[in-house]
Amino acid sequence: MADLLSPPLSPPGFHLSGTVTDPASPSSPELVCSVSVSFDRCKITAVTCSCGNKDIFYCAHVVALSLYRVRKPEQVKLHLPISETLFQMSRDQLQKFVQYLISVHHTEVLPTAQRLADEILSQNSEINQVHGAPDPTAGASVDDENCWHLDEEQVQEQVKLFLSQGGYHGSGKQLNLLFSKVREMLRMRDSNGARMLTLITDQFMSDPRLLLWRQQGTTMTDKYRQLWDELGALWMCIVLNPHCKPEQKTMWLRQLRRWNCVDVCPWEDGNHGNELTPNLSHSLPQGGHGHQESRSHRTVFTRAIEACDLHWSDRHLQHIMASDLYANYCYHDNQEGALFDARGWPLWHEHVPTACARVDALRSHGYPREALRLAIAIVNTLRRHQQRQLDQFRRHKKELLQKGHTSITNMEGWVGHPLDPIGTLFSTLTESGRGGEEGAPTCLDLSGTPPYHCYCHVLCQTVYTWTGLTLAANML
Repeated sequence: MADLLSPPLSPPGFHLSGTVTDPASPSSPELVCSVSVSFDRCKITAVTCSCGNKDIFYCAHVVALSLYRVRKPEQVKLHLPISETLFQMSRDQLQKFVQYLISVHHTEVLPTAQRLADEILSQNSEINQVHGAPDPTAGASVDDENCWHLDEEQVQEQVKLFLSQGGYHGSGKQLNLLFSKVREMLRMRDSNGARMLTLITDQFMSDPRLLLWRQQGTTMTDKYRQLWDELGALWMCIVLNPHCKPEQKTMWLRQLRRWNCVDVCPWEDGNHGNELTPNLSHSLPQGGHGHQESRSHRTVFTRAIEACDLHWSDRHLQHIMASDLYANYCYHDNQEGALFDARGWPLWHEHVPTACARVDALRSHGYPREALRLAIAIVNTLRRHQQRQLDQFRRHKKELLQKGHTSITNMEGWVGHPLDPIGTLFSTLTESGRGGEEGAPTCLDLSGTPPYHCYCHVLCQTVYTWTGLTLAANML
Protein backbone atom coordinates (compact mmCIF):
# COMPACT_ATOMS: atom_id res chain seq x y z
CA MET A 1 0.00 0.00 0.00
CA ALA A 2 1.36 3.43 -0.92
CA ASP A 3 2.38 5.77 1.90
CA LEU A 4 1.56 9.44 2.25
CA LEU A 5 3.12 11.82 -0.19
CA SER A 6 6.34 13.74 0.11
CA PRO A 7 7.13 16.48 -0.76
CA PRO A 8 3.81 18.36 -0.59
CA LEU A 9 1.72 18.46 -3.72
CA SER A 10 1.77 21.50 -5.96
CA PRO A 11 -1.18 21.43 -8.37
CA PRO A 12 -1.32 24.37 -10.82
CA GLY A 13 -4.74 24.92 -12.34
CA PHE A 14 -6.16 21.55 -13.38
CA HIS A 15 -3.03 19.52 -12.79
CA LEU A 16 -2.04 17.51 -9.71
CA SER A 17 1.48 16.22 -9.13
CA GLY A 18 3.43 14.68 -6.30
CA THR A 19 5.57 11.76 -5.17
CA VAL A 20 4.26 8.57 -3.61
CA THR A 21 6.43 6.25 -1.54
CA ASP A 22 5.90 2.51 -1.75
CA PRO A 23 7.34 1.09 1.50
CA ALA A 24 9.95 -1.63 1.34
CA SER A 25 8.92 -5.26 1.70
CA PRO A 26 10.90 -8.48 2.17
CA SER A 27 10.79 -9.04 -1.60
CA SER A 28 11.24 -5.49 -2.91
CA PRO A 29 13.02 -2.26 -1.90
CA GLU A 30 11.35 1.06 -1.23
CA LEU A 31 10.00 2.68 -4.38
CA VAL A 32 9.44 6.42 -4.84
CA CYS A 33 7.10 7.22 -7.73
CA SER A 34 6.47 10.53 -9.45
CA VAL A 35 2.76 10.84 -10.19
CA SER A 36 0.92 13.34 -12.36
CA VAL A 37 -2.85 13.64 -12.68
CA SER A 38 -4.81 15.97 -14.97
CA PHE A 39 -8.47 16.59 -14.26
CA ASP A 40 -11.30 18.57 -15.79
CA ARG A 41 -14.84 19.13 -14.50
CA CYS A 42 -14.58 16.50 -11.76
CA LYS A 43 -13.07 13.87 -14.06
CA ILE A 44 -9.53 12.50 -14.20
CA THR A 45 -8.57 12.97 -17.84
CA ALA A 46 -4.91 11.86 -17.87
CA VAL A 47 -2.47 10.11 -15.53
CA THR A 48 1.23 9.28 -15.55
CA CYS A 49 3.26 7.36 -12.99
CA SER A 50 6.92 6.42 -12.98
CA CYS A 51 6.16 2.98 -11.50
CA GLY A 52 5.72 1.58 -15.00
CA ASN A 53 2.69 -0.49 -14.02
CA LYS A 54 0.68 -1.56 -17.07
CA ASP A 55 -2.98 -2.16 -16.39
CA ILE A 56 -6.42 -1.00 -17.47
CA PHE A 57 -7.12 0.51 -14.06
CA TYR A 58 -5.24 3.18 -12.10
CA CYS A 59 -2.19 2.05 -10.18
CA ALA A 60 -2.10 2.36 -6.37
CA HIS A 61 0.09 5.46 -6.58
CA VAL A 62 -2.42 7.40 -8.68
CA VAL A 63 -5.19 6.36 -6.28
CA ALA A 64 -3.09 7.43 -3.28
CA LEU A 65 -2.36 10.83 -4.79
CA SER A 66 -6.02 11.44 -5.59
CA LEU A 67 -7.22 10.35 -2.15
CA TYR A 68 -4.60 12.52 -0.47
CA ARG A 69 -5.91 15.55 -2.37
CA VAL A 70 -9.51 14.71 -1.42
CA ARG A 71 -8.90 13.97 2.25
CA LYS A 72 -6.29 16.62 3.03
CA PRO A 73 -6.96 19.57 0.73
CA GLU A 74 -5.57 22.03 3.29
CA GLN A 75 -2.12 20.43 2.98
CA VAL A 76 -2.00 20.86 -0.78
CA LYS A 77 -0.39 24.06 -1.99
CA LEU A 78 -2.33 25.65 -4.83
CA HIS A 79 -0.81 27.51 -7.77
CA LEU A 80 -2.15 29.55 -10.64
CA PRO A 81 -1.99 28.06 -14.14
CA ILE A 82 1.55 28.34 -15.47
CA SER A 83 0.49 30.87 -18.12
CA GLU A 84 -0.68 33.25 -15.37
CA THR A 85 2.56 32.78 -13.45
CA LEU A 86 4.66 33.55 -16.54
CA PHE A 87 2.56 36.66 -17.21
CA GLN A 88 3.55 38.05 -13.79
CA MET A 89 7.29 37.61 -14.42
CA SER A 90 9.65 40.26 -15.72
CA ARG A 91 11.98 39.62 -18.66
CA ASP A 92 14.90 38.76 -16.36
CA GLN A 93 12.71 36.42 -14.33
CA LEU A 94 11.48 34.67 -17.47
CA GLN A 95 15.05 34.14 -18.70
CA LYS A 96 16.13 32.81 -15.31
CA PHE A 97 13.09 30.52 -15.19
CA VAL A 98 13.82 28.99 -18.60
CA GLN A 99 17.55 28.58 -17.98
CA TYR A 100 17.03 26.93 -14.60
CA LEU A 101 14.41 24.61 -16.11
CA ILE A 102 16.85 23.53 -18.81
CA SER A 103 19.68 23.20 -16.30
CA VAL A 104 17.73 20.91 -13.99
CA HIS A 105 16.32 18.72 -16.76
CA HIS A 106 18.82 19.32 -19.54
CA THR A 107 18.89 15.73 -20.82
CA GLU A 108 15.11 15.59 -21.26
CA VAL A 109 14.30 19.22 -22.04
CA LEU A 110 17.26 20.56 -24.03
CA PRO A 111 16.44 19.01 -27.46
CA THR A 112 12.85 20.24 -27.27
CA ALA A 113 13.93 23.65 -25.97
CA GLN A 114 16.41 24.09 -28.83
CA ARG A 115 13.82 23.08 -31.44
CA LEU A 116 11.21 25.48 -30.04
CA ALA A 117 13.78 28.30 -29.88
CA ASP A 118 14.64 27.79 -33.57
CA GLU A 119 10.95 27.83 -34.54
CA ILE A 120 10.20 30.97 -32.51
CA LEU A 121 13.16 32.81 -34.08
CA SER A 122 11.94 31.87 -37.56
CA GLN A 123 9.36 34.40 -38.79
CA ASN A 124 7.71 31.93 -41.17
CA SER A 125 7.39 29.03 -38.75
CA GLU A 126 3.98 27.58 -37.93
CA ILE A 127 4.36 28.37 -34.25
CA ASN A 128 4.49 32.11 -35.06
CA GLN A 129 1.25 31.93 -37.03
CA VAL A 130 -0.74 31.09 -33.88
CA HIS A 131 -1.57 33.64 -31.21
CA GLY A 132 -0.57 32.62 -27.70
CA ALA A 133 0.61 29.20 -26.58
CA PRO A 134 -0.98 26.08 -25.05
CA ASP A 135 -1.17 25.71 -21.28
CA PRO A 136 -1.99 22.17 -20.10
CA THR A 137 -2.32 23.42 -16.51
CA ALA A 138 -5.19 25.78 -17.34
CA GLY A 139 -7.75 23.08 -18.10
CA ALA A 140 -9.81 22.46 -21.20
CA SER A 141 -12.21 24.85 -22.88
CA VAL A 142 -15.82 24.68 -21.73
CA ASP A 143 -16.77 23.48 -25.23
CA ASP A 144 -14.19 20.68 -25.27
CA GLU A 145 -15.38 17.14 -24.66
CA ASN A 146 -14.18 15.80 -21.35
CA CYS A 147 -14.07 12.16 -20.37
CA TRP A 148 -12.39 9.94 -17.81
CA HIS A 149 -8.88 8.75 -18.57
CA LEU A 150 -8.78 5.44 -20.41
CA ASP A 151 -5.54 3.73 -21.36
CA GLU A 152 -6.62 2.45 -24.75
CA GLU A 153 -3.39 0.59 -25.42
CA GLN A 154 -3.72 -1.38 -22.19
CA VAL A 155 -7.34 -2.27 -22.91
CA GLN A 156 -6.31 -3.64 -26.30
CA GLU A 157 -3.39 -5.59 -24.85
CA GLN A 158 -5.49 -7.09 -22.05
CA VAL A 159 -8.28 -8.22 -24.39
CA LYS A 160 -5.75 -9.61 -26.87
CA LEU A 161 -4.09 -11.55 -24.04
CA PHE A 162 -7.39 -12.97 -22.77
CA LEU A 163 -8.43 -14.04 -26.26
CA SER A 164 -5.08 -15.72 -26.91
CA GLN A 165 -5.48 -17.99 -23.88
CA GLY A 166 -7.79 -20.25 -25.86
CA GLY A 167 -9.48 -22.19 -23.07
CA TYR A 168 -11.87 -19.35 -22.17
CA HIS A 169 -12.13 -20.49 -18.55
CA GLY A 170 -10.27 -17.86 -16.54
CA SER A 171 -9.95 -15.67 -19.62
CA GLY A 172 -13.70 -15.81 -20.27
CA LYS A 173 -14.31 -14.67 -16.71
CA GLN A 174 -11.93 -11.75 -17.20
CA LEU A 175 -13.64 -10.73 -20.44
CA ASN A 176 -17.03 -10.86 -18.72
CA LEU A 177 -15.61 -8.58 -16.03
CA LEU A 178 -14.64 -6.14 -18.77
CA PHE A 179 -18.17 -6.30 -20.16
CA SER A 180 -19.50 -5.58 -16.65
CA LYS A 181 -17.14 -2.61 -16.47
CA VAL A 182 -18.61 -1.28 -19.73
CA ARG A 183 -22.12 -1.53 -18.25
CA GLU A 184 -20.92 0.26 -15.12
CA MET A 185 -19.51 3.07 -17.27
CA LEU A 186 -22.79 3.38 -19.17
CA ARG A 187 -24.73 3.55 -15.92
CA MET A 188 -22.44 6.35 -14.69
CA ARG A 189 -22.88 8.23 -18.03
CA ASP A 190 -19.15 7.80 -18.70
CA SER A 191 -18.45 8.28 -22.41
CA ASN A 192 -15.57 5.82 -22.07
CA GLY A 193 -18.12 3.01 -22.05
CA ALA A 194 -18.59 3.16 -25.82
CA ARG A 195 -14.86 3.79 -26.34
CA MET A 196 -13.92 0.75 -24.29
CA LEU A 197 -16.48 -1.44 -26.07
CA THR A 198 -15.08 -0.30 -29.42
CA LEU A 199 -11.56 -1.31 -28.36
CA ILE A 200 -12.81 -4.69 -27.14
CA THR A 201 -14.71 -5.28 -30.39
CA ASP A 202 -11.66 -4.42 -32.49
CA GLN A 203 -9.67 -7.10 -30.69
CA PHE A 204 -12.48 -9.65 -31.03
CA MET A 205 -12.61 -8.96 -34.77
CA SER A 206 -8.82 -9.42 -34.99
CA ASP A 207 -8.90 -12.88 -33.40
CA PRO A 208 -7.08 -15.16 -35.92
CA ARG A 209 -9.30 -18.12 -35.06
CA LEU A 210 -12.26 -16.45 -36.77
CA LEU A 211 -10.60 -16.97 -40.14
CA LEU A 212 -9.59 -20.51 -39.23
CA TRP A 213 -13.12 -21.48 -38.21
CA ARG A 214 -14.55 -19.87 -41.33
CA GLN A 215 -12.13 -21.76 -43.61
CA GLN A 216 -12.79 -25.05 -41.86
CA GLY A 217 -16.55 -24.49 -41.77
CA THR A 218 -16.65 -25.25 -38.05
CA THR A 219 -18.63 -23.46 -35.38
CA MET A 220 -17.03 -21.52 -32.55
CA THR A 221 -17.10 -22.90 -29.03
CA ASP A 222 -20.13 -22.25 -26.82
CA LYS A 223 -18.13 -20.13 -24.37
CA TYR A 224 -16.77 -18.01 -27.19
CA ARG A 225 -20.24 -17.70 -28.68
CA GLN A 226 -21.58 -16.41 -25.36
CA LEU A 227 -18.92 -13.70 -25.35
CA TRP A 228 -19.95 -12.60 -28.84
CA ASP A 229 -23.62 -12.58 -27.80
CA GLU A 230 -22.80 -10.31 -24.87
CA LEU A 231 -20.80 -8.08 -27.20
CA GLY A 232 -23.78 -7.73 -29.54
CA ALA A 233 -26.15 -7.09 -26.62
CA LEU A 234 -23.89 -4.31 -25.33
CA TRP A 235 -23.91 -2.62 -28.72
CA MET A 236 -27.71 -2.76 -28.61
CA CYS A 237 -27.51 -0.92 -25.27
CA ILE A 238 -25.16 1.66 -26.77
CA VAL A 239 -27.33 2.54 -29.78
CA LEU A 240 -30.54 2.43 -27.70
CA ASN A 241 -29.30 5.08 -25.27
CA PRO A 242 -32.43 7.26 -24.73
CA HIS A 243 -30.33 10.42 -24.82
CA CYS A 244 -28.03 9.39 -27.67
CA LYS A 245 -27.18 12.32 -29.96
CA PRO A 246 -27.86 11.83 -33.70
CA GLU A 247 -24.21 12.38 -34.60
CA GLN A 248 -23.15 9.75 -32.06
CA LYS A 249 -25.61 7.21 -33.45
CA THR A 250 -24.41 7.96 -36.98
CA MET A 251 -20.81 7.37 -35.91
CA TRP A 252 -21.68 4.07 -34.21
CA LEU A 253 -23.76 2.96 -37.19
CA ARG A 254 -20.81 3.61 -39.50
CA GLN A 255 -18.51 1.60 -37.23
CA LEU A 256 -20.99 -1.28 -36.88
CA ARG A 257 -21.39 -1.47 -40.65
CA ARG A 258 -17.63 -1.54 -41.06
CA TRP A 259 -17.35 -4.56 -38.75
CA ASN A 260 -20.42 -6.12 -40.33
CA CYS A 261 -18.72 -6.11 -43.75
CA VAL A 262 -15.63 -7.99 -42.59
CA ASP A 263 -15.61 -11.50 -44.08
CA VAL A 264 -14.81 -13.23 -40.79
CA CYS A 265 -17.51 -11.41 -38.81
CA PRO A 266 -19.45 -14.15 -36.93
CA TRP A 267 -22.94 -14.86 -38.19
CA GLU A 268 -25.99 -14.37 -36.06
CA ASP A 269 -26.89 -18.05 -35.83
CA GLY A 270 -23.27 -19.08 -35.32
CA ASN A 271 -23.39 -21.75 -38.02
CA HIS A 272 -22.36 -19.83 -41.16
CA GLY A 273 -25.65 -20.69 -42.74
CA ASN A 274 -29.29 -20.81 -41.75
CA GLU A 275 -31.02 -17.50 -41.19
CA LEU A 276 -33.49 -18.08 -38.39
CA THR A 277 -33.94 -14.66 -36.83
CA PRO A 278 -36.52 -12.18 -38.16
CA ASN A 279 -35.66 -8.56 -38.83
CA LEU A 280 -36.04 -6.31 -35.79
CA SER A 281 -38.51 -4.23 -37.76
CA HIS A 282 -41.03 -7.08 -37.57
CA SER A 283 -43.93 -6.11 -35.29
CA LEU A 284 -42.54 -2.66 -34.57
CA PRO A 285 -45.28 -0.12 -33.85
CA GLN A 286 -42.99 2.73 -34.96
CA GLY A 287 -42.92 1.74 -38.62
CA GLY A 288 -39.13 1.42 -38.85
CA HIS A 289 -37.80 -0.84 -41.57
CA GLY A 290 -34.27 -1.27 -40.31
CA HIS A 291 -31.07 -0.73 -42.21
CA GLN A 292 -31.22 -3.33 -44.97
CA GLU A 293 -27.72 -4.71 -45.31
CA SER A 294 -26.45 -5.83 -48.70
CA ARG A 295 -25.09 -9.04 -47.23
CA SER A 296 -27.26 -12.15 -47.63
CA HIS A 297 -26.66 -13.31 -44.06
CA ARG A 298 -27.06 -11.67 -40.67
CA THR A 299 -24.09 -11.12 -38.37
CA VAL A 300 -23.80 -10.55 -34.64
CA PHE A 301 -23.98 -6.80 -35.35
CA THR A 302 -27.12 -6.85 -37.53
CA ARG A 303 -29.48 -6.37 -34.58
CA ALA A 304 -27.53 -3.33 -33.37
CA ILE A 305 -27.50 -1.89 -36.90
CA GLU A 306 -31.27 -2.30 -37.15
CA ALA A 307 -31.72 -0.86 -33.66
CA CYS A 308 -30.25 2.43 -34.92
CA ASP A 309 -33.67 3.01 -36.55
CA LEU A 310 -35.53 2.68 -33.25
CA HIS A 311 -36.52 5.76 -31.26
CA TRP A 312 -38.13 6.67 -27.95
CA SER A 313 -40.56 9.33 -29.18
CA ASP A 314 -43.67 7.13 -29.16
CA ARG A 315 -46.09 8.89 -26.78
CA HIS A 316 -47.54 5.68 -25.41
CA LEU A 317 -44.02 4.43 -24.65
CA GLN A 318 -43.15 7.69 -22.93
CA HIS A 319 -46.29 7.52 -20.78
CA ILE A 320 -45.47 3.94 -19.78
CA MET A 321 -41.99 4.93 -18.60
CA ALA A 322 -43.03 8.20 -16.96
CA SER A 323 -45.55 7.05 -14.36
CA ASP A 324 -46.74 4.09 -12.30
CA LEU A 325 -50.26 5.50 -12.52
CA TYR A 326 -50.54 5.43 -16.31
CA ALA A 327 -53.72 3.40 -16.86
CA ASN A 328 -57.14 3.56 -18.49
CA TYR A 329 -59.75 1.77 -16.43
CA CYS A 330 -62.54 2.74 -18.84
CA TYR A 331 -60.74 1.29 -21.84
CA HIS A 332 -61.89 -2.23 -22.73
CA ASP A 333 -60.78 -2.67 -26.34
CA ASN A 334 -60.09 -6.35 -26.87
CA GLN A 335 -58.37 -5.91 -30.23
CA GLU A 336 -54.96 -7.47 -30.90
CA GLY A 337 -53.10 -4.13 -30.87
CA ALA A 338 -54.93 -2.56 -27.92
CA LEU A 339 -52.88 -0.15 -25.81
CA PHE A 340 -54.46 -1.31 -22.53
CA ASP A 341 -55.70 -4.64 -21.26
CA ALA A 342 -59.10 -5.34 -19.68
CA ARG A 343 -57.81 -4.17 -16.28
CA GLY A 344 -56.71 -0.86 -17.77
CA TRP A 345 -53.00 -1.59 -17.50
CA PRO A 346 -50.78 -0.41 -20.39
CA LEU A 347 -49.45 -2.84 -22.98
CA TRP A 348 -46.43 -2.56 -25.26
CA HIS A 349 -46.62 -4.43 -28.57
CA GLU A 350 -43.17 -4.93 -30.04
CA HIS A 351 -40.94 -7.77 -31.14
CA VAL A 352 -40.25 -9.27 -27.70
CA PRO A 353 -36.42 -9.45 -27.83
CA THR A 354 -36.37 -5.87 -29.17
CA ALA A 355 -38.69 -4.64 -26.42
CA CYS A 356 -36.54 -6.39 -23.82
CA ALA A 357 -33.43 -4.82 -25.39
CA ARG A 358 -35.03 -1.46 -24.58
CA VAL A 359 -35.39 -2.59 -20.96
CA ASP A 360 -31.75 -3.68 -20.89
CA ALA A 361 -30.68 -0.33 -22.36
CA LEU A 362 -32.67 1.60 -19.74
CA ARG A 363 -31.11 -0.43 -16.93
CA SER A 364 -27.62 -0.12 -18.40
CA HIS A 365 -27.87 3.67 -18.76
CA GLY A 366 -29.07 4.18 -15.18
CA TYR A 367 -32.88 4.28 -15.46
CA PRO A 368 -34.05 1.33 -13.31
CA ARG A 369 -37.55 2.72 -12.62
CA GLU A 370 -38.29 3.30 -16.28
CA ALA A 371 -36.91 -0.15 -17.10
CA LEU A 372 -39.22 -1.68 -14.49
CA ARG A 373 -42.31 0.08 -15.84
CA LEU A 374 -41.58 -1.01 -19.40
CA ALA A 375 -40.83 -4.56 -18.24
CA ILE A 376 -44.20 -4.70 -16.48
CA ALA A 377 -45.96 -3.55 -19.65
CA ILE A 378 -44.14 -6.23 -21.66
CA VAL A 379 -45.04 -8.90 -19.11
CA ASN A 380 -48.70 -7.86 -19.19
CA THR A 381 -48.63 -7.99 -22.99
CA LEU A 382 -47.12 -11.47 -22.96
CA ARG A 383 -49.68 -12.70 -20.43
CA ARG A 384 -52.51 -11.24 -22.49
CA HIS A 385 -51.17 -12.87 -25.64
CA GLN A 386 -50.74 -16.15 -23.80
CA GLN A 387 -54.30 -15.99 -22.48
CA ARG A 388 -55.68 -15.23 -25.95
CA GLN A 389 -53.85 -18.24 -27.36
CA LEU A 390 -55.22 -20.42 -24.57
CA ASP A 391 -58.77 -19.18 -25.21
CA GLN A 392 -58.36 -19.84 -28.91
CA PHE A 393 -57.12 -23.35 -28.21
CA ARG A 394 -60.09 -24.07 -25.94
CA ARG A 395 -62.56 -22.81 -28.54
CA HIS A 396 -61.04 -24.88 -31.33
CA LYS A 397 -59.61 -27.69 -29.24
CA LYS A 398 -61.22 -30.53 -31.15
CA GLU A 399 -60.28 -29.14 -34.56
CA LEU A 400 -56.68 -28.40 -33.51
CA LEU A 401 -56.18 -31.83 -31.97
CA GLN A 402 -57.38 -33.48 -35.15
CA LYS A 403 -54.71 -31.52 -37.04
CA GLY A 404 -52.10 -32.46 -34.46
CA HIS A 405 -51.66 -28.88 -33.18
CA THR A 406 -51.36 -28.60 -29.42
CA SER A 407 -49.79 -25.15 -29.27
CA ILE A 408 -48.77 -22.18 -31.37
CA THR A 409 -45.06 -22.40 -32.06
CA ASN A 410 -42.79 -19.39 -31.70
CA MET A 411 -40.29 -19.62 -34.56
CA GLU A 412 -37.72 -17.59 -32.61
CA GLY A 413 -36.82 -19.15 -29.28
CA TRP A 414 -36.53 -16.74 -26.37
CA VAL A 415 -34.69 -19.04 -24.00
CA GLY A 416 -31.04 -19.00 -25.05
CA HIS A 417 -31.66 -16.01 -27.32
CA PRO A 418 -28.53 -13.81 -27.77
CA LEU A 419 -30.37 -10.82 -26.30
CA ASP A 420 -31.66 -12.96 -23.39
CA PRO A 421 -35.14 -11.35 -23.26
CA ILE A 422 -36.51 -13.59 -20.50
CA GLY A 423 -33.39 -13.15 -18.39
CA THR A 424 -33.65 -9.38 -18.82
CA LEU A 425 -37.28 -9.33 -17.66
CA PHE A 426 -36.50 -11.66 -14.77
CA SER A 427 -33.53 -9.59 -13.57
CA THR A 428 -35.43 -6.31 -13.89
CA LEU A 429 -38.37 -7.56 -11.84
CA THR A 430 -36.29 -9.25 -9.16
CA GLU A 431 -34.06 -6.18 -8.75
CA SER A 432 -37.17 -4.10 -8.08
CA GLY A 433 -37.90 -6.33 -5.09
CA ARG A 434 -34.43 -5.54 -3.70
CA GLY A 435 -34.98 -1.81 -3.98
CA GLY A 436 -33.26 -1.22 -7.31
CA GLU A 437 -29.77 0.13 -7.86
CA GLU A 438 -28.25 2.64 -5.49
CA GLY A 439 -27.29 6.00 -6.82
CA ALA A 440 -29.43 5.69 -9.93
CA PRO A 441 -31.13 8.79 -11.34
CA THR A 442 -34.70 9.33 -10.21
CA CYS A 443 -36.34 9.87 -13.56
CA LEU A 444 -35.80 9.74 -17.30
CA ASP A 445 -37.02 12.88 -19.04
CA LEU A 446 -37.58 12.44 -22.78
CA SER A 447 -39.95 15.36 -23.24
CA GLY A 448 -37.53 18.20 -22.51
CA THR A 449 -39.51 19.27 -19.43
CA PRO A 450 -37.78 19.72 -16.07
CA PRO A 451 -37.12 16.39 -14.28
CA TYR A 452 -39.33 15.37 -11.41
CA HIS A 453 -39.08 12.69 -8.75
CA CYS A 454 -41.13 9.57 -9.30
CA TYR A 455 -41.57 6.77 -6.81
CA CYS A 456 -42.80 3.27 -7.50
CA HIS A 457 -45.59 1.99 -5.29
CA VAL A 458 -44.38 -0.92 -3.19
CA LEU A 459 -47.67 -2.83 -3.46
CA CYS A 460 -47.80 -2.56 -7.25
CA GLN A 461 -44.15 -3.54 -7.51
CA THR A 462 -44.74 -6.62 -5.39
CA VAL A 463 -47.78 -7.74 -7.41
CA TYR A 464 -46.08 -7.05 -10.74
CA THR A 465 -42.86 -8.72 -9.64
CA TRP A 466 -44.59 -11.96 -8.73
CA THR A 467 -46.52 -11.80 -11.99
CA GLY A 468 -43.32 -11.39 -13.97
CA LEU A 469 -41.47 -14.07 -12.02
CA THR A 470 -44.31 -16.51 -12.57
CA LEU A 471 -44.32 -15.78 -16.30
CA ALA A 472 -40.55 -16.09 -16.56
CA ALA A 473 -40.60 -19.37 -14.62
CA ASN A 474 -43.33 -20.76 -16.86
CA MET A 475 -41.37 -19.85 -19.99
CA LEU A 476 -38.19 -21.38 -18.63
